[in-house]
Amino acid sequence: MFKTCKSKLLISVLLIGILLCGVFNVYAQEKYVFYFPSHIGAGDPNLRVWTIAIEDFESRYPEVEVKYFATAEFDIRQFKEYVETAIAANPDGIILPIVQPEAIEEPLQRAIEQGIPVMAVNIDDPRPQPDKIDYLGYIGESGYKTGWDLGERVLKEFAPNKPKHVVSEVALLGHVCIEARAQGFVDVMEENGVKATRLATGDKESEAKALLTSFIMANPDVDVVLSTATYATPWTWSVLENLNKTNDITMVTVDASPTSLEAVIDGKALATHSQNMYMQVYLGLEMLYFYNAYGMDPPREILTGPIIIDKANVEKWKNSVQKLWGEEVYKNNILW
Repeated sequence: MFKTCKSKLLISVLLIGILLCGVFNVYAQEKYVFYFPSHIGAGDPNLRVWTIAIEDFESRYPEVEVKYFATAEFDIRQFKEYVETAIAANPDGIILPIVQPEAIEEPLQRAIEQGIPVMAVNIDDPRPQPDKIDYLGYIGESGYKTGWDLGERVLKEFAPNKPKHVVSEVALLGHVCIEARAQGFVDVMEENGVKATRLATGDKESEAKALLTSFIMANPDVDVVLSTATYATPWTWSVLENLNKTNDITMVTVDASPTSLEAVIDGKALATHSQNMYMQVYLGLEMLYFYNAYGMDPPREILTGPIIIDKANVEKWKNSVQKLWGEEVYKNNILW
């Protein structure tokens, strides 16, 4: 009798164990899926940083799968289609840059109303409440402050004198962060009594070079040019070389990319900046994960930049980027 009861008890314990294992396995195997529509595709060297950030995040959180997609060159219509694709998949979260708020406001608000959490990274919606898209939070740079701080670095370099006429290139029309960088640079200059011009050069090399060349030739007092995108920096320098203006015009650029860092090292650019793009994506994905797994609301805003990079700290930044990318990849992403 005792043996029979003992056998039944053992069988019951085993069955409970099997059932509990099944429950725990189901829980452990639950996979969160985050969609990441982006404007940074194969043609942008910054893709490398985001790819590493995603890989590191998925390694740390294997219960999350990140689906990243972007075109080689930015197209707002394609970007909006990617947003719609993400919403249709009904994922556990969407993480994305708010490249053009007005263009993607309707689908994103629809996603939020459907209960899909949305996290903004890299580029935020600059509009004030109640016009701002109601995403969970934003992690990234302040584009306006980037332009402003780079302008202050230029003013410091020229002190006690001032530049005569600065040009702030808009390297991608309608891109809210690039537009904000250009405006911040113009505003700090005008506040300090310096003539400043926004110049819409666009993202097509031949057109951008022609526009900048014409403007400088028509305005011989230009002595500072801000390139608001990494890829446009070699184009800007090429124009200065062709006009024999490399000693007369100070160039400033953006991002801690190999192209921009080497421009500072070689003396082609006075300064650049970092917006810590790795942190933007890693923390953005982590905030979405914590929201899903633990119901934790993220901070409304975490600014990861700007950090001004010049001769004083450029070697430190080069070492950091080489460590992240590897020396060979770093060399392959120098666009000079």
